[in-house]
Amino acid sequence: MKNSILIIILSLISITQALACSCVEENISLGRKVKAEFQSSDLVFTGKVIDIIDNETGETTFSGYPLIYIFEVVQTFKGKSETKIIEVVSARESASCGYKFNLGETYLVYSINSDFYNSYTRNNSDFITSLCDRNKPFATTEKREIRKLERLSKHTN
Repeated sequence: MKNSILIIILSLISITQALACSCVEENISLGRKVKAEFQSSDLVFTGKVIDIIDNETGETTFSGYPLIYIFEVVQTFKGKSETKIIEVVSARESASCGYKFNLGETYLVYSINSDFYNSYTRNNSDFITSLCDRNKPFATTEKREIRKLERLSKHTN
């Protein structure tokens, strides 16, 4: 009987862990981390969140449903945009690897171009990002990360 209860408890714990987002960070220098993220991103910029769009209208909300963040771009390090206003999509909850941006705050954002959320956004493709990317409030971004991005930007754009 005790073994059965132990097995049930262990099973429940492993299910919970399987449903949560897990990001693996390599033990390498900041410069190498920034370069790797820069190379794997399609758009890297600093910008202020000016609106958050929630298209979910159902009675139940799944943590993976996306939120659309509208940014006013301050500086672009990689990628091109027709306007200074950019939409970036992310899952609404960190359990689904969503990165939560706050309205009115400025961030450093790393994103890729993807059709992952097109059934929600109705776009052919979107810039998307996640908790596992190097996104962070601009106020907490190290100056050496910005300098590294500026150097990488000169060789890309």
